[in-house]
Order: sequence, then structure tokens, then C-alpha cells
Amino acid sequence: MLYGQANPGGIVNLVTKRPTRQNVNEAVFKTGSGQRAELGLDLDRKADDALSWRLAANGRRQCLQAGKPAQIKGLMLLPSLVWQPNNDTRLLLEAFYENLPKAGDRNFLLRRGTVDAVEGQTVSTRFFAGDPHFFDLHSRKRQAGGEFSHRFSPLLTFQQFLRRGRYDDYLKSLIVWDPGAGSEIIRKARIFDQHNRETQSDTRLQWRFATGAAQHTLLTGLDWRRGKEKLDTWLGSAPSIDWRRPVYAVAVDAPPYQFGRDTAMRQTGLYAQDQIALGPWRFIAGLRRDHASSRSDGDARQKDSKLTWRAGALYQAANGLHPYLSYSTSFLPEAGKDAAGDFLKPTTAAQVEAGVKYQPPGSQMLLTAAWFSITQKNLTVPDPATRLRTQRGKVRTRGLELELQGDLSPQWGLSGSYTWLDKK
Repeated sequence: MLYGQANPGGIVNLVTKRPTRQNVNEAVFKTGSGQRAELGLDLDRKADDALSWRLAANGRRQCLQAGKPAQIKGLMLLPSLVWQPNNDTRLLLEAFYENLPKAGDRNFLLRRGTVDAVEGQTVSTRFFAGDPHFFDLHSRKRQAGGEFSHRFSPLLTFQQFLRRGRYDDYLKSLIVWDPGAGSEIIRKARIFDQHNRETQSDTRLQWRFATGAAQHTLLTGLDWRRGKEKLDTWLGSAPSIDWRRPVYAVAVDAPPYQFGRDTAMRQTGLYAQDQIALGPWRFIAGLRRDHASSRSDGDARQKDSKLTWRAGALYQAANGLHPYLSYSTSFLPEAGKDAAGDFLKPTTAAQVEAGVKYQPPGSQMLLTAAWFSITQKNLTVPDPATRLRTQRGKVRTRGLELELQGDLSPQWGLSGSYTWLDKK
């Protein structure tokens, strides 16, 4: 269980490629169906005893099922630099750039024609629900940041994380709206222009100490986030399309302006978490206090705050069985207003999870089974009629997850998973 701000269901800890000081280079070329062509480059170099760098790059082009109109074409760059003058001090600087002048397609299909056939026919996998003459989808992502750590002693470590990002998305398309008669699909002309800016910082101290037979790893920290979003949308009528006899290059009127929002969000969180090892037992307990404020379209600032907590226990049996139990709460502030013009309330959640992990002694196989129940309040969802944001009072999700993963030999691996969900 990780510290800090998180959505219910857990955290995915993504780690990008970073210098390994191994002086290795790699070039990759991939091709496949859908006119796929992909070229990758990975340079990992050691400059001297303290300095190393790495550059990963990737360019790709591929047509999705709908053919050339839904083409993906883009470039990704990921440079990073590490300065480590000694074993106690380390500085990482990294950046990320991705430009997708063609970002595929975000349309969807209806139940009629896919699950339910129409006169014995179903929608072709090559069918494009939009119109190539009224279609543009592109995006650009830029990030830069760094990590600094210094170990003052074997018992005390300081860590600082900082990241700034800019994200731009643009969509112009005829989107599927409602079913018509027979194989007809009613469409709307939509333009979606979104720009996001975000800065995140996390400053923390890690303490290691003992109280009797218990070994503690105490994490205390302060993180803050500043974000801005500017969104403009246009929505209007458009000609329908028959998926059995599609006609493209139709005349489309410029859609009228629908709505826009200009929001700013600030959030500061103070947290403490203790991980305790006591014989075969592992315990975790944490508290977090959040203060958030947001402003939408120049209106008065909305302020929210919440104290959340989490606790868990795990038993490490000698036979490889590790049963565990955890409970956690979360707080996610929402910026902006709903369809009625009211400020969105923070989404809160509580999760209980029980499971078991099993790794046979001496093997590389790991089997896990987990049951969980998540209850969310004030969940923000799009309104089916207007596509504007609205909030639901309460959503309960229960589920079971089974997973198998490991190595059968140095050449062969095995993985599999099963998930069952019940959502109300």
C-alpha cells in the first residue's frame, strides 16, 4: 500500500526508462497488420563515475480497424540524466515528449448492429462511424521533472520530487449519438479543444527506527499540486449514416458553441505513514490531511478539506502463504461545475480488501487471490443526454481477482488473470 493521494482500487506505479550505467544500445523495428511500422531507439550510456544518461525514442504509424481515417502516427522522446557523486546523494532529471498529429479515433458503436444483428447483419469491423472530411484528432504531451535524494544517515533520508506538464487535445468528428431506424446511426458534429497545465511537488523524510522487536519505516511528507484546465466544446446536428451502405464526404454545418470551462485547482496534502515489521507480521497505518481549493470561470473559490486514513496487516507464513487484510479511505476534489451550474463536490471513497498471496518456497511462481468492496460517493460522470458532468450519490463496486504469474524456466514464463465485478 503506497502513501499519499490515490483513487480507490489502488495505485499503478509507472516507472520510465532511466540510466542503468551499463553502456548498452538497442534499436527495434516492428511491423504487422494495419500497415504497422514502428521504430524504436534506446541509448543507455555512462559518461563518468558520477554521470550517466539515457535517451529512448519511438516513432510509429498504424491504421486501426476503421482503416486510414483512424490512423495513429506519432513520435515519443524520453531523455534522462542521473548525477550520483556518492552512495548517499542522487539527482535525476528527466523529460517526456509525445506528439500525435494523428491520434486514432474515439468514436464508438451501438448495441444495435454489434450485439444485436439487424436483419441477420452486423457492423463490419472496417466501418468508420465518422467522416474523413470532418475529422481531426491530435494530441501533444510535454513533461519535465526531477528527483533528488540524500541520505543523512542509515536512519534518515530526504527525498524531493518535482514535475511539470502540459497536455493538449483536439477532436473534430461526427460522433455516434443515438440509434436510428434499422441500420441507421444518428450522429452529432462535435469539436473538443482541451488544454491542461499541471505542477506537482512531493517533499518527504523517511525514518528507520526500532521499538523493542518492531522495526519501523516512518514516512512523513508534504505534497502539493497546481493545475489549470481550459476546455471549449462545439456541438451540432449532422447527417446520419447507414452502416450497411455508408456514404462519406457529406456536407456538415459548423456546429454552434456548446459550453466551455476555465478551471484552476490547488491541493496540498500532509501525510504520515508507518510500516511495521514484527516477526512474520507486517503492519501499515497512515493518515493524510488534504486542503483543496478550486475556481471555475472566474467565480468565487471553492474550498474543501478532508482527513483520510488507511490500515493493513499481512502475515508471512513459512510455507509461502501470505494472507492480508486492508481498509482505506480516499478524497478526490473536483474542479468545475455540474450541468445545473453548481460546484462539483469532492469524490470520497472507502475500500476494504482481503486476500492471499502464495509463492511456493524455491519457485518463481506467484499466485494471488483478492476480494474487495469499494463504495464511492459523489462520483462525477457525464450526463447521458447532454454529455455534461453530473454527480451520483453512491456507487458500490465489489469484485474478485485471481492472478498467476511467474517463470517456468529461464526461457518460459506463465501469466494469467481473472476478474469478476459487480457494480451498483
